[in-house]
Formats: sequence, structure tokens, C-alpha cells
Amino acid sequence: MVWQDSADYQWRIALGDLRGPHELARAHPLFIALAYGLHRLTGIEPALAGNIMSALSAAVAVANVFVIARLLGSSQLASTAAAAALAMSHTFWQFATMTETYTLVGALMSGEILCLTLFARTGRKWVIPLCGLANGLGVSNHGLALISLACYVAIAVIVLRRTLGKHLALAAATAACWLIGFLPLLALIVRQAALPEMTLVDTLRDWLVGRYYASNVFNFDLSFRMFILVAAMIGLSFPSVAVFLVPPGVRRLYRQTPAWLASVPTALFVAHLLFAARYNIVDQYTFFIPTYVAMSILVAAGADRLLALGGRWRALRWPLITTLLWSPLVYAMLPVIMPRIAAHVRLPIPTREIPYRDPLRWFLWPWHTGYRGPERFVREALAQLPDDAVLLIDQTRAGPLYYGQVVWGLQPGIQINHERRAGPSQPIDPGHVADWVARGRLYIGGPEHDQFAHVEDRWVREKYGVEREGLLYRVVPVTPSSETED
Repeated sequence: MVWQDSADYQWRIALGDLRGPHELARAHPLFIALAYGLHRLTGIEPALAGNIMSALSAAVAVANVFVIARLLGSSQLASTAAAAALAMSHTFWQFATMTETYTLVGALMSGEILCLTLFARTGRKWVIPLCGLANGLGVSNHGLALISLACYVAIAVIVLRRTLGKHLALAAATAACWLIGFLPLLALIVRQAALPEMTLVDTLRDWLVGRYYASNVFNFDLSFRMFILVAAMIGLSFPSVAVFLVPPGVRRLYRQTPAWLASVPTALFVAHLLFAARYNIVDQYTFFIPTYVAMSILVAAGADRLLALGGRWRALRWPLITTLLWSPLVYAMLPVIMPRIAAHVRLPIPTREIPYRDPLRWFLWPWHTGYRGPERFVREALAQLPDDAVLLIDQTRAGPLYYGQVVWGLQPGIQINHERRAGPSQPIDPGHVADWVARGRLYIGGPEHDQFAHVEDRWVREKYGVEREGLLYRVVPVTPSSETED
């Protein structure tokens, strides 16, 4: 079991819930369907099924990167080093260990690149529709695949602008395969658009930018701080010479492969990097995984070029290649080093305290072997609450609590965020709050005002006090003797 959105996916896997409680942009029906199928076929617990699906997707992405690099002419050593660097990069490794959609994004995108590479090497046209199918499935998994689709369309238009009429049948077959892959998400779009309170425009907006992230999607407020953050995020995942191998890798591909083929990983790298760099949300670093997959292919080409150098570079090539593989040692030391740095510099690392979670180790260690913090929190928190309690809590902890109710059957009568599986932004009725407080039923996750900002009812915090009870806080009427505990 894990925290935050990943826990939401885990209880959705248990129910086979392809839509979820949030906007369509966060539905990810393909990942949920695959993990649900794994859960049903094997009988393993839904949380484990989701974790395994992420790990399998990561393995496919790494294998694809190796094969693509070899097909593009990189040596076995350079291809292995680049694929291993991806596997051990911080963000990719982290999301390979938990229920998340991003490694499936990498698996499908690398599959698309593999299809195009096979077409360039063998001339077999049937792999082009397979590329369309993979991208359609990718869109059903995550909206990031739309960025890849735009790159493919742009490259195809530029390459085939004079001979497009000769390839209409192939284009039609590719479009049909793409539509097949898109069907899981298309079904959700059609069903939502058919609701009386929804329009097609509202539904498409809900899918493409969500309810709350439109300003982030279209953010063009470039700043020096943004460049520093992007450099830090990439440096965290690749604390090596990897970034410096990208330019020679691009040059090598354009010299030794058809220009359109070299443009595929290059365009994907640039397009996904530009999107992720501007997308200024709390979990911004997670959106760099497609960038890292495309980057690893370019790194393989650059590493191959480095290994071929002679003269004064010969003595440096092996130490430089070795840096691609030392990231586990770097990550192991970071929780020790970072507190000293944080004393002098404000770090872009979530440090909000969660029971049974060391924020630095949780974020900086990509491995989570043997970690049972969410499970311990769920069992203890639900055990301490009355059977008819109402709990208002941030989404980081709400997901694991839902999982405890849905999968383990713990305290099913407790309402979390006022309504079972409702988003934390749902407003609450003042009349209900007064009754809950009077009967001692209302609890919150912490004394800080941001616990109520999620439900858009700051007046609750201003009107009532809190008393700590175990891992949670009970909301009480304000009296002269009431004290708020920190």
C-alpha cells in the first residue's frame, strides 16, 4: 500500500472502477483495467497487482530502450549502460516500485519508437499500425501520449508531404488501430458527455486539462527558478554525464540514420521536456518520465560515440560511462546530506509530516522495500474512530483509508471527506458540521488550516477547536478551556 493518488488507483483496482471519482484527466482506464485483470487472474491483493503492473511496465520500457539503441547502431555496452541508467534513474525507479501510470507511459512510448525503428530497418509497413495501436492505448492510459501523437503527426506530414496520396491506406489502417487503442477512454468520454449536466465541451475540457490544472497546463511563466528546478529534477534522476551525452547522441543519429527516424526520439525528448518543465504542479517531477525514456535512447548513441573516441579522451571514457551507473550510491547518501543543505537552502521537496513516513527517505530513496507505513496508519487510524465518525483529511492519506474500507472491510460506516470516495474538494453543509461536532463525530487529519482548505470550508477551522486523539484530531466546540494542539 502507498500514499496519495497511487492509493486511489489501488482501491479502484479492487473495484474494477475505470472512471474513478476525479476528472477524466485522472481516470487512466487502461492501467486500472490491466491491473484489475492481473488481480482477478492471479488472486493477488489489488495493491500488489498495481505495484506489479508498474514494475512490469518499467521492465518493458527498459528492454525496449536497449533494443532500440541496438537497432539504431549503438554498441551493446553503450546500449546496456543507457538502459541501466534509465532503470536506476530516481523518478523512473521510484514509480516502478508503486502503483502508478507513468512506467506504462514509458513502456508504450518506447514501444511506439520501437515500431518506427523496425519499419526504418526492415521496411515492414505492418508495424506502423502497431505504432498507432500503442499510442491509442497510451492515450487511454495517460494524456501525456497526446504529446507523442503530435510529434508523430508532425514528422509524418513533413516526411510524406509530397507523397501522402500513396500512403492513404496505411494512414487509414494506422488511424483505425489508434482508435481501437483509444476505445477504453472514448467509452468514458461518451458516457460522461451523455449526462444531462455535461456538454461535450465540458467533457473534453475535463479530459484534456481537468478541473483544476488548466492554468498549469498552459503555464508560460518562465523564470530562472523554473530552470533551476528543472535542472535539479533531471540531475536527481541522472546524477551523471548522461545529459552531456544527449547532444553528441543527436548528432550521431542524424548522421547514421534517416533524418525522420533520428527526429523521433529527438522530437519526443524536446516536446515532453518542454511540457514537463512548464507544468508547475506539486508533483511536477513525475511528468519527466517520457523525457527520460527518449533521453536514454539519445544517451546510448552519445555513449557509443564517447567509447569510440581516441586520443586524450581515451583515458576518460570508462570513468564517464561508469557515472551512468552510480546513482544508487548517490540516492543512498541523500537523506543524510539533504538536511544539512536544507538548513541553508529551501529545497523543492515535500516535507509535510505524515505518520510513519520520513519525508526525505520517502522522496529521495526510489526503493520502498519493506515499507509498511500506509498500512500501519490505516489500521491504527480507523481502529481509533467511532463507527459513525466523519473524517476530513487530505488526499494523501484519504486514498489508503479508502483502501482499508474497500479491500480490508475496516470501519465501512465511517464517512471520509463527508462522502465515501468523494473528492476532497467537495463542500460540506454547515448544518451537518454543527451536528457532527455536537455528537463528537467529526475528526480531521491535523490542526493546520490546509486540512480544511481541501474541502473549501475554512470557516470550520475558525469556528471550532481541535483535540488530538491518537493519529487524528477531533473537532470540538471552542470554549475557554479548549486548546489546539500542534
